[in-house]
Amino acid sequence: MNSPIAPLTTSSSPTTSGSAAIALLGSPISVPGYLDGLRHKALYLNLTIAIGAPLASWLPQLESALTQAFSEPPGAAPGRPSADGKSDEAYLVASIIYWVFQAHHACRLPVYEQGAFKPNTRVAHAYQLLIACADRAPGAAEIALTWVLEVFNQAAAGQEPAAIAHLPNILRRITRLVGLPGNSPPYLRAAWDLQVPLSVVELPIYQMGQGHRSRWIDSTLTDQTSQMAARLARNKMHTASILRRAGMPGPVHVLAADEAQALQAARKLGYPVVVKPADLDRGTAVAAGLQTEQEVKAAFAEAYKSSRNVLVEKHFQGRDYRVTVFNGRMIWAVERIPGGVTGDGQQTVGQLVRQLNADPRRGRSSHALMKILDMDEEADLLLQGQQLTVDAVPEAGRFVRLRRASNVAVGGTPHPVFDQVHPDNRDLAIRATAALRLDFGGVDFVIPDLAKSWLETGALICEVNSQPSIGITGTHLYPQIIGQLVQGNGRIPIAVIVGAQDPQGLATALSARLALEGIVTGWATRDRAMVGQEQVSTGALSSFHHGLALMSDQRVGALLLFLSSAAQLNTGLPFARFDVLVMADAQQPDPASAPADPQAQQLARLKASLTLACDGEVLQNVPAAGLVDAVFGAMIAADERHRT
Repeated sequence: MNSPIAPLTTSSSPTTSGSAAIALLGSPISVPGYLDGLRHKALYLNLTIAIGAPLASWLPQLESALTQAFSEPPGAAPGRPSADGKSDEAYLVASIIYWVFQAHHACRLPVYEQGAFKPNTRVAHAYQLLIACADRAPGAAEIALTWVLEVFNQAAAGQEPAAIAHLPNILRRITRLVGLPGNSPPYLRAAWDLQVPLSVVELPIYQMGQGHRSRWIDSTLTDQTSQMAARLARNKMHTASILRRAGMPGPVHVLAADEAQALQAARKLGYPVVVKPADLDRGTAVAAGLQTEQEVKAAFAEAYKSSRNVLVEKHFQGRDYRVTVFNGRMIWAVERIPGGVTGDGQQTVGQLVRQLNADPRRGRSSHALMKILDMDEEADLLLQGQQLTVDAVPEAGRFVRLRRASNVAVGGTPHPVFDQVHPDNRDLAIRATAALRLDFGGVDFVIPDLAKSWLETGALICEVNSQPSIGITGTHLYPQIIGQLVQGNGRIPIAVIVGAQDPQGLATALSARLALEGIVTGWATRDRAMVGQEQVSTGALSSFHHGLALMSDQRVGALLLFLSSAAQLNTGLPFARFDVLVMADAQQPDPASAPADPQAQQLARLKASLTLACDGEVLQNVPAAGLVDAVFGAMIAADERHRT
């Protein structure tokens, strides 16, 4: 780690107790940009280590206890540090960073690397740390770090690490601070694995890619999703009307303002009926297959708690399917099996439910992939209708339904049927999504069998979800979707140029050359940012902020960032990785021959830090006459790599 941020000295005041074995020197610094080649933003801090007892006498037991504490799903984070080749102090620091990372992982935060550390050369037994943290959420890393240090200090002092018991509360605090909805975490993980740059626009909206290769996503909403279309899709009455107008089988239903109107609608439509909110999704308060007035009354009361817009519609008998469409193509299909159990001829309904809920993917939190199935009033009523009780033993193969709605959010189970979809049903789903002018749509069918044409069997499109969850069966789809959203790896060619005598002249010459290749160049110094010939920001901002402005400009196909001193990097880079590092001043002092020269040392630190983030060429002492050609060639080669 060669961060330009100056290391803290012994004059700094520790923020933890002086008696602590592991103490902070000064306060952690949240760095807004990227440092030392990390792909995440980082929390920068210094630790002092004053361990008396050998690590072997307490650390293995502590790590075993922490592993047990984190043993609940989603399980242990990868990347446990190895002690090979490390001193006790270095291994201890690596372990601290790991357990902060584990807390991020347990909360499903989009943090996929741990960070870095190195000895603080100005303070004995001290270390500089960069702890990777979620973009715009350094507070989550601070919460985790404070807890980890408390746990480690208790163990190092020979005490029982009682702070481990606080872990559930720590994870709740972190989740409240930066919890992410639905599809966002797997999207972000897939983008990370594909090495597509990620940055927060405003939570929960993320930018994938850079400049003209950038796209915005919010779960499965994209920057191409029409606000008008999404609004219409959220209203089931509007959706049904649009579908029927387009000749598709939308449901016939009645809006009921009170219980009396709900009962009147049920009698008019004829039993069985469905009662559900008109403007909610995820199966909230949906009751299907209602056969009696009493059931309608109970269902209306439940739906009315969630929404004042309650629909009564004619029930259509069939199985429940979700067909997902993206950019005019069917990309996935599942059958949504309602919450229930299948008999084995030996176990009771209650035992089968307990067995079902033991699946580690089921839980009560918003992060759970599937939901716990409770034996509640709805389950009891459905059991009565099947002439069963919780203590009954259903015969082998008999399905016992315990939920009216099939949504995963209320205990349902998805089963992939992508290869079974009849072409007519595929085309119907594509037309339904297009009818609402959606780029991404989850089309909910009720049909006897999705493998048979709806033209023969009949079907009902219950709704078209504008922000469909892909769920646990379609995790392989995230990289495919990103591949359609973002060209190549989403990166644009970037050069960082240090010490240029004439930044404007060099930028103008390079911009002209790149323009001949159809590439618009953005360039930034400490006093301006330019896109082509247009100035887009002024000197009130730093080089970091000028560069950030260019990263989000969809005209920019290549970027030049000019730096003149190490101090400009204290805010970090506006991008995690770049392609060309140019040390432009041919008269740079040699730090090896002048170790006491402050300018040489500053330059050496800056170059070392930048080199960690450079994926391509490092051009140093290139003659001025050949500099444009050298940088242009490296940028074109980088653009080709990123495009493919």
